[in-house]
Amino acid sequence: MGRRKVSLLAAFVLQLVHSAALSQPLTVAEASGFKRTSRLADLEAFVGELQRLSPRILVEQIAKSTEGRPVWMLILGDPPPASPREARLTGKPVVFVEANIHAGEVEGKEALQMLARDILCGDKAHLLQNQILLFVPLLNPDGNERISPRNRRDQAGPEGGVGERNNGQDLDLNRDFTKVESPEIRGVLRALNEWDPVLFVDIHTTDGSRHRHVVTYDIPRNPDIDPSITDYLRSRLMQQVEQAMEQRYRSPVIPYGNFRVPGQPDSGWVTYDPFPRYGTNYVGLRNRFSILVENYAYAPFEERVWGCYRFVASILEYTSSHGEEMLRLVREADRHAAARGPGREIALRFKETPCPEPIRILSYRFAPDTSGDRGVRWRETDQPAEYRVPYFGCVIPTARVRLPRWYAFGPAFPEAAETLCRHGITVLRTLDSLRSPVEVFRLETLETGKLPYQGHWLLSVTGHYDTAQAVLPPNSYLVPTSQPLALLIAWLLEPESPDGLLVWNFFDRALRPSEWSARLGNCPVVKGHSEIHVRTTLHCTDSAN
Repeated sequence: MGRRKVSLLAAFVLQLVHSAALSQPLTVAEASGFKRTSRLADLEAFVGELQRLSPRILVEQIAKSTEGRPVWMLILGDPPPASPREARLTGKPVVFVEANIHAGEVEGKEALQMLARDILCGDKAHLLQNQILLFVPLLNPDGNERISPRNRRDQAGPEGGVGERNNGQDLDLNRDFTKVESPEIRGVLRALNEWDPVLFVDIHTTDGSRHRHVVTYDIPRNPDIDPSITDYLRSRLMQQVEQAMEQRYRSPVIPYGNFRVPGQPDSGWVTYDPFPRYGTNYVGLRNRFSILVENYAYAPFEERVWGCYRFVASILEYTSSHGEEMLRLVREADRHAAARGPGREIALRFKETPCPEPIRILSYRFAPDTSGDRGVRWRETDQPAEYRVPYFGCVIPTARVRLPRWYAFGPAFPEAAETLCRHGITVLRTLDSLRSPVEVFRLETLETGKLPYQGHWLLSVTGHYDTAQAVLPPNSYLVPTSQPLALLIAWLLEPESPDGLLVWNFFDRALRPSEWSARLGNCPVVKGHSEIHVRTTLHCTDSAN
């Protein structure tokens, strides 16, 4: 009789669990058997249902797209803070996770909705005990509304199609973190400035080299990032996430990349560029932790979504237990950057080189294919294979420059000053003329790209520095480097920076001083190494400044 009661009780508990599961909302992907992905209206309805079910979520619009669509940020907390100030008062670390920056790469959009639901209504409530989570499941709503089966046709689903890569301005949002021209990335930067997350996670989908890893990842790669940030990511955080994925889910993950020569694993494994136009590198230069997530496009859609879900959940399990330690490290990095800004050397030129250890890749055997009209191409077979190959994930500086005490430029370039403000950089406005010995960059050559890139003709310059006596008029812009974002300042304002404002055409008017002369001008940004005494006022009006 006792055994019968236990059986009935177990059945009752299972029924309650099943009923609770049925009462929770399903994403479009789940409800369709992973044949479709959600549109903006689907996301809004899903999030509205989460708000109805749980008091631990607030929703904030961080941007409005070019075509007028909102970009929503979910604020998850126990309780959820109503403002960044409230979040700071809790002392809890903030983690920011964004998805669908490329609207054809939809796994993160679905995984973040599912994860938010399970945190608020399911078995992952503990993830809010020690941290505050900011989720942006749909960063590119304009690209997402162009869902079509014709987009990214080579990837394995969903059958209903996916959105387009670019936003409504036809910009790649993951190339916009330095020039900041899109409303979507302006919204992200505003959130980073105001909420100051300790960790930034950016979710993508890779359709490159063929392998057998459902999820790959990378950390910021710029060589100027504080080594305490990259060392911690490499040897602590990601090492534990890798172990969790392999031991708990039997899903080994590796650093993101592609074979250097398609179909030829022995050529080595290469990854993405170290420039801060990419969000992961950009956040690293802000002295914060960042992780790039790349789901594998050729795995089935359902498998990709669940792989992404488990990977992000594993990251959040780690931050939940180690958030205080991570906060301490980023605050130390801020102090180091502000204290060591003037006189510090940074690398603006570098080359990629093999890391000391090879990388283990689960892939396939490849065979030559001569069936097309483009010569021999190597294609994967259905035979699994494992490779240990050189990993070109390390970067060696080839040229360095010394940071000045301050940068300055004249009042003719307000767009450059406003862009610096959007980054959260402190920019001052001079009330008097600025007179000081400075370094001036004299241009010797100037080349433009052969084709426009992201709406710009990218510049490449060479030249040399001369010492001169600068006289800048009142209302000029002054940017001291003794601030936490010193590394980012240098990458934006150094004339030889391969990803700075000069490259992105912010100073074009000054580069050829007269229509009657073929002589090149000087870079309008000057570098000062001595103390100056000039009256200033704060230029930036953004709340983060």
